[in-house]
Amino acid sequence: MHRLVLSFLAVILLDMVSSYASAEIIDDITVHQDASGGTETVIKFTVPIQYLRHFPQGKSSSTTVYFNILNTVPADEWQDYESHRTPPSDLVQEIMVTTRDRGTGPKIHITFYRPAEFTVGMGSDNQTLVIHIKPVATQRNNENKPAAGQSGITSIPVAAAPAAVIAAIPKSPPVAPSSGTPAVAAANQKSAAPPTPVPAATTATPAAPVAPTGNITAPKVALKQSSSKPIHIPLGGKDGLPPFPEIDQFVVQQGATPANASLADKISIANNQAAALMENGGNALLTGQTFAAIESFNQVLNLPPNKYTEDAQLWIGIAKERLGQLSKAVLEFNAYLRLYPEGKSAKWVKDRLAKLKLSQPAIFAALDKQPTGPARVQNTEFQYSEFGSLSMYYYQGASQTNTVASAGLVQTPTTFSLIDQKSLITNLNMTARSYNNEYDNRLVFQDFYAANFLPGQQNIGMLGAAYYEMKDRIVDYSFRVGRQSGLGGGVMGRFDGVSAGYGFASNWRVNVVTGQLSDFTIDRKPTFYGASVDFGTKSQLGGSVYGITQQVDGFTDRRAVGGNLRYFDQKFNIMSMVDYDVLFKALNIFTVQGTLNGGGVGGTDYNFLLDRRRSPVLDVRNAINGTTSTIATLMQNGWSMSDLILLAGQRTTVSEMAQVGMTNHLSEKWFIGTDFSIAKTAGMNSSGTLLPDGTTGVEGFVPAIPSTGNTWTITERATGLGVIRPQDTTNFSVSYSKGALIAAEGFQASNHVDLQEKWTLDSTFVLNFQTDNTGGKMNDVQPTIRVAYKLRRNLSTDAQLGLDWNKTTSTVLQSTSTALREFVAFGFRLDF
Repeated sequence: MHRLVLSFLAVILLDMVSSYASAEIIDDITVHQDASGGTETVIKFTVPIQYLRHFPQGKSSSTTVYFNILNTVPADEWQDYESHRTPPSDLVQEIMVTTRDRGTGPKIHITFYRPAEFTVGMGSDNQTLVIHIKPVATQRNNENKPAAGQSGITSIPVAAAPAAVIAAIPKSPPVAPSSGTPAVAAANQKSAAPPTPVPAATTATPAAPVAPTGNITAPKVALKQSSSKPIHIPLGGKDGLPPFPEIDQFVVQQGATPANASLADKISIANNQAAALMENGGNALLTGQTFAAIESFNQVLNLPPNKYTEDAQLWIGIAKERLGQLSKAVLEFNAYLRLYPEGKSAKWVKDRLAKLKLSQPAIFAALDKQPTGPARVQNTEFQYSEFGSLSMYYYQGASQTNTVASAGLVQTPTTFSLIDQKSLITNLNMTARSYNNEYDNRLVFQDFYAANFLPGQQNIGMLGAAYYEMKDRIVDYSFRVGRQSGLGGGVMGRFDGVSAGYGFASNWRVNVVTGQLSDFTIDRKPTFYGASVDFGTKSQLGGSVYGITQQVDGFTDRRAVGGNLRYFDQKFNIMSMVDYDVLFKALNIFTVQGTLNGGGVGGTDYNFLLDRRRSPVLDVRNAINGTTSTIATLMQNGWSMSDLILLAGQRTTVSEMAQVGMTNHLSEKWFIGTDFSIAKTAGMNSSGTLLPDGTTGVEGFVPAIPSTGNTWTITERATGLGVIRPQDTTNFSVSYSKGALIAAEGFQASNHVDLQEKWTLDSTFVLNFQTDNTGGKMNDVQPTIRVAYKLRRNLSTDAQLGLDWNKTTSTVLQSTSTALREFVAFGFRLDF
């Protein structure tokens, strides 16, 4: 806890010396293991999104995820160089997530520190993406599948048995997960005799002993002992410790499924699972990863009685003593003597307890005072980590505009040049974490600062995130205090406050939230409170319902109810969301989106979206949109709440969009796709009072805004791997848009390539042609190049150079102008 406090003081100090502005769209990244031993990485966004596609797919060291932002977030509201990485862990792969090249559409680039086999999809709401990484052992097995004509028997590392098989073993009492004494009777221990070894087929060529790495996963076939020599782990024997057990190797016989296995085979599978865990635990002790060793031994103890249960009970005590957890080591040693009074290491354990009692009498005295009844599950010791990233980039841009105005036969040329950007952008992300098997504590700090060096321009500043979060893994409650992003529950934006949740009935969760919006708002910043209930939290079908009330200066600004419903499986997912404002008696947001994955090569993926929302979100403060008035002024001049609600509705528009897309997997290297969308923004009638002398009433005057009409866009795209250089990624797209006001054609091409081990190159070329309903024309060309160099694994630097050439012809103004803008950016990113 003292390390968390010191980290929190550092965050406070940073906040005192700066008032940064966050423009990040990534809120948080969390990781956990699933039931198969794989890894799920959940990326939470600060805005609602629609997942479109990712490339490359399958197995790669990186991928780019494309998505739409379902909110009124301008492109300059999120940063090119925003970066986050997953928290360090012994159990999961480390992943770097970076936003990149916003000019070619919203996307994030994900880099794995080693090649991984993965899938990408939407999470449980419209603000999360889930990256599922297959277990290391599964990836290795996929690589080593026998080719046609090869023997059906191959040597593999020991792996865990399927849960269904373990549960089918008779007379095996359930064991609660615990790092303490296992609840296994000695009688049952003796009843689980090891299976009779079965010689391997003579056609198999056993591989050399290989200790399994990564996560243990369940095989789909039964395992039998091989004829290879047991694996020897050099622990104990000559260092005062008992010798570590020899670990048997096993082979897999194709076609022998667990469903048809005999009782002896099922017991053999249980022993195989324990063997794999013991091997991992021993190797972890050898390399100093004591926490990982304790976890492996504990998993052996949580299995039904097996060949290695006695050894695991002994070595978990040794590991805890090595870690300094002396009281817990004593409990484990006592448990060994209770379960195995005549065990092979009983004499060593008795001698060890006697030495500890002489050197640490206080520990034994404290243990003697503890009640003898059923003890609460003991927690593991807290582990600590601090990690984050710091980036600094300098931007400079200069432009020159040449205009020729025509009046009859007279042409008047003018030239205008200026430096339009000089800024240093700093982005800081910090996380301090303290966790064990029950509690997970985090301090999170995200900051962004833009120092502007041009005369008359101000520095931009606002804190992005600064909160403390605590989760109880066992009781299933959590809370977060501080500046945070609104992640559902009807909260519309970043806020300062408290959010909390409690899980109950295994598949339900209740949440509460209260705070004050912290982002820029019209008039005063509102406060709010709300509650929600999530259902189906651990099921494929689930959702949530919520209610929220928002207030400003004592009056109700927004009162809404809503929720979402979603369904997910490996191939298909669909999610819907609705928000209904009770004050306005109007639908605020309605959206439905889904994806259908068509499989591998030759398959086709589909995505669709229907979205209708008020812009901006309905609230009473919309009554002063486009004016200099305030709600307090209107109320002081006799405006009632019903009057304000009516005026706010008149000054709020509606945007609608429908989109459908498909992506075909032509081959392992080429994808092609089509996107079609129709979008419309409704017009607004004039509102307020405009007097003949040009003055306005107290409510101001907002002129009418015409509707955009239906604008439809069709885009054809192609993505290739290894087009220019091996392992590069190249994207091509052409698009055509047609609406009531404009018609436009566009072409984009981009390429990302790893030139060498430490060098990467990104290049982009954008070409646009546009014609408006008055006959005016605009042509635009934008080439950009970016070079990055990795100085060290956690330190990289890059530079970007770009041009933007634009030619505009106006038939209304009878003028032609050409503009050339040059811009450069360079900086570094440090991960710590």
